[in-house]
Amino acid sequence: MGGLILIILIIFGISFSDQNKLDYELRRIVKEDKTALRSKIITYSYQGKKVTITEVKVLTKDGKVKVVNLSERVLEDLIKDPNIVYIEAPRKVQPKVDILRNESWGFYGSGQSNINISGHSDFFWIYINPATSSLSYDPNICPVEENFFNSKLLFCDGSSGDLSLDVNGSEYRIITVGVPRGNISTSNITEEYLLGTNASNYQATGRGVIIGIVDSGINACHPAFFDSQGNTRVKFLGFVIDKDICSWSNGNYVQDIGVCEFDENFIQQAIQSGDCNFDDASGHGTLVAGISAGSDISVFGRGVAPETDLVVCALLEYTDTELIKCLEWIKSKSESLNKPAVVNLSLGTHMDPHDGTGLLDRKIDELSGSGFIVVVAQSNEGDRPIHAYTTKTEDTIPVLVKGEAFIVGWYKNTSSGSKWKVRVCEPGSLYCVFTRTGSDTDGTLILDNGICDVAINMSMERDPINGDGRFEILISCREIFSAGTYKLELRLEQECGDVARVDMWEVTGNGVFLSNYEQDPLGGYKFTVASPGTAKRAITVGAINSRADDVFDMDNGTDTFQNLGKVANFSSRGPTRDGRIKPNVVAGGVFVIGPDGTYDPSVDQNPSYILSAGTSLSAPAVTGLVALFLENNPYATPGDVKLWLTSNALRDLSVNYPDVAYGYGKAVYYPQTSYGGSREDPVVSISVGEGIWVCKESSSRIDMEPPAKQPSDGESVIVDGAGGGGCSFYGYKNIGFIISIISAVAIMRRLMRLT
Repeated sequence: MGGLILIILIIFGISFSDQNKLDYELRRIVKEDKTALRSKIITYSYQGKKVTITEVKVLTKDGKVKVVNLSERVLEDLIKDPNIVYIEAPRKVQPKVDILRNESWGFYGSGQSNINISGHSDFFWIYINPATSSLSYDPNICPVEENFFNSKLLFCDGSSGDLSLDVNGSEYRIITVGVPRGNISTSNITEEYLLGTNASNYQATGRGVIIGIVDSGINACHPAFFDSQGNTRVKFLGFVIDKDICSWSNGNYVQDIGVCEFDENFIQQAIQSGDCNFDDASGHGTLVAGISAGSDISVFGRGVAPETDLVVCALLEYTDTELIKCLEWIKSKSESLNKPAVVNLSLGTHMDPHDGTGLLDRKIDELSGSGFIVVVAQSNEGDRPIHAYTTKTEDTIPVLVKGEAFIVGWYKNTSSGSKWKVRVCEPGSLYCVFTRTGSDTDGTLILDNGICDVAINMSMERDPINGDGRFEILISCREIFSAGTYKLELRLEQECGDVARVDMWEVTGNGVFLSNYEQDPLGGYKFTVASPGTAKRAITVGAINSRADDVFDMDNGTDTFQNLGKVANFSSRGPTRDGRIKPNVVAGGVFVIGPDGTYDPSVDQNPSYILSAGTSLSAPAVTGLVALFLENNPYATPGDVKLWLTSNALRDLSVNYPDVAYGYGKAVYYPQTSYGGSREDPVVSISVGEGIWVCKESSSRIDMEPPAKQPSDGESVIVDGAGGGGCSFYGYKNIGFIISIISAVAIMRRLMRLT
């Protein structure tokens, strides 16, 4: 019989073990549609939406990462290739500006200074720190004055007239909240609180250096991207589109990379015609480019490195395969122009293993080198418990889900291996969907306020990218009697293995763990740095508060004036899963100003600017600093740049550096490398528990214990389950019947609770 099965598998051309090269998403697709193995375009439905896959990422035996178009090699060919060890579907990456707040401006002063606010008819607030600074103003305009921590806080009404505020003190900061910069004039102000990089005190401008932007595109009409003669500084603009569209658009198709490029002549002509907002509907790419490289002579529009050349690659689908192609293309431009380059990536994903072995991380490490540096935003989940872990052989972790959630888990494997059982359960109940290492399953849980469909994939016993075990939990909840959030329990049980450590991330933003997270002394959540910020050769950047927040946001946990200069609450924390401290440095990321991507020169006489917050904005500040360093050190390696940044970083006395929130401190510009930094990411110890050790011989059968098993036996009942592993049924023939009975009993039980 076994020989017959083997012959059948040979006839079909691909064994089940070969399909283990596929990631979970591709396995699900192939399981539902075998024709996907030979399709040049794979189309399927996910969460009610049509998804199309035309290319995949592959990891080869030599550790290289490549993007392969399915029109050239279908999955069947890739699976059979002995040089390919892993095949992964494209993954979405997310821009990291997701926090927008009131317009606010900060000023430094000493001695006698004046702030004049005119032509503003709305309410606004002013902080003055320290509170001992003497003030003079019209109380009819600002009728309320309060002490707020170490600050004075004025509540003002612009409709009552113009405000003239005189301040006197040895050194102070003035923060205006809710007033556009155009309504403010100042005298004797020593500094506006912008990026705080110290770059303006030196002559470096980034001349001869390329800043690469991989983002949503760019509004090339904005004067922030013109040189002193009014010509564009955008040397090349690229899109990951197919050859036919590129030819139709009069672009040059870079065949070996798959990017359609347009040169500065094309861009200059587009600017002259006024049609030059290149696909940047969100404005994210324009904002990021302006912070790092803006050249507008106004105080608003000057970035850190105003004389760099720009090479911009626009993401259309926001996938990591696009991102990889963009990185390869920018490096090719750097080589052909014979100029060093630093690339800004203000985006990321939590789908990867967070230890530097993910395919996107590997590609960044592969491309990074002498004269080619990649700077990455740390991510914006530092204020949310999206990570949970356990070092126990048995543990229960509650999770709160809003609609849909996607949890990715990784567990440590040594040479002896490790096997786990994972359950998703109704809280305090025996009703669970569960499976174990080596199997996949799916089922349905009926809660008091909704129904949750659950799929657990655990067939990947040793992930090809790092050898660790991996599982994915897809949860989709819908209301029955009341809408809202749904509380579930994850129950983890090690069946064998000499170490116990499981790490999990909720990757959609729709779920949070209610226990088993770890916080830093500032109240942020550790292990929230996203890929590709976890890449070993990347310069990873967190955010500090560089402006004041609205005082009325305090109850929401947002950042206020007393936190100026401190790490932003949203800035993700390290360490990585393998214990490396990220970020490397931090920079201003709250209320950072940059060019407005919606600017239209045919409508707006003056270029417009916007304020925003996020690590998306702190990363380009450091990208600009790196460009200044490369101006005089064109062959610098990632290690050289890390040592330069970390040795010069400003460090608060209250923080023990290197730190999981601050890295080595606040990034500033000094021409030379100093002391006390590091070429590598520093490493901290990651706790693991003692495992059960001896692994029993694995079995392909499913559990046959009956549903009536008593709670004291520690087993759970699967509700409406299907798939392999862990199903508590008498036998195969009666599965459908038993499922129906269990589901009916569960529904009746809940109806009885409501009466």
